[in-house]
Amino acid sequence: MAETKMIRHLLFTYGKEVDNPMYIEGGTEPEKVLQEGLARLGEEVELTRQYDIARGEALGSFFTDDQAQAIKDGEDRGPDAPQVVAARLQAARQVQQEEEEEETQKAIAEGDASSLSVEQIAEKIQNESLNVQETIDLADANDVNSINKVLDAENMATGNEPRVGVTRGLEAALASASQGGEE
Repeated sequence: MAETKMIRHLLFTYGKEVDNPMYIEGGTEPEKVLQEGLARLGEEVELTRQYDIARGEALGSFFTDDQAQAIKDGEDRGPDAPQVVAARLQAARQVQQEEEEEETQKAIAEGDASSLSVEQIAEKIQNESLNVQETIDLADANDVNSINKVLDAENMATGNEPRVGVTRGLEAALASASQGGEE
């Protein structure tokens, strides 16, 4: 019996059941363990435990359904309306930043240089101690911009002392990509 509630206090802790992180594949269904959740002012959270719902209602931690709908519709004129709006905007920005960071991390993991900045590529080269071939493979051999990014990142990652093998490999790919674009 899950209920969705909008949080009225700055912070509200609750319990949520998650799969046991120590579960080993191939066994029976993973057992559930209780993990602490933390909700902030203006957030909507799905509460699955009756204990958390009762505790929150006893403490006045939730907006009523009518108040929550007015807040979502932008029609709330209560005394705490400015704080709730600011908190919801901050939460939306945080979610957006987390999604962008997740996309960046995914691109880094896949080695997709075209969607990364020079700084991010340089960080990958340093953090993962990429060898010459792995560094060359970061670049899309048909994309001049991608090759130039990786060249710049190699310079940045090595303190303007790029590895000869990386430079030669990328310059050869650059020459090939440049000729391919002129045909």
